[in-house]
Amino acid sequence: MGADRSLRPVGVVISRANFPPSHLAFEFQVSREAELKVGDYVEVPGDRGGIVGKVYEIVAHSSYFSDPEVVRDHEVFGMAMPSWAQLSSEEVLVARVRVVGVYDGEGLEPPSVPPSPGEKVFLINKDILRCVLGLSADGAFLGLSWGSEEVEVRPT
Repeated sequence: MGADRSLRPVGVVISRANFPPSHLAFEFQVSREAELKVGDYVEVPGDRGGIVGKVYEIVAHSSYFSDPEVVRDHEVFGMAMPSWAQLSSEEVLVARVRVVGVYDGEGLEPPSVPPSPGEKVFLINKDILRCVLGLSADGAFLGLSWGSEEVEVRPT
């Protein structure tokens, strides 16, 4: 609803055994070309409205370094580490999101459903973000919203 679907998604919702998507939080694999940072608001569009959340953490995963013994073996046996290019191609960024609600086109409803694994995640439209944050488009300019440099903060 509020996401600009003409834009590329910033990622895809994932489901891991220790962190499945819920109505309160979810994770998504960040697209390689996405410019995402902690504090950004994102949306997962759905039939009942867009699930809106705030990125609170971005973590890096590497299947190569998932076993601590790999590094020890390299040091003990004097083995050469893979090249930086090989290692960076295996790295995956995962963003963790706290759900703030469901935007139904008019306002924010309490969160009630989780996003489905495989759903695309988009940066939220700045006009929708104003509504979600309860910010007025007019009034005295106080500054820019942390996490979204396009949203002006003004008192209501």
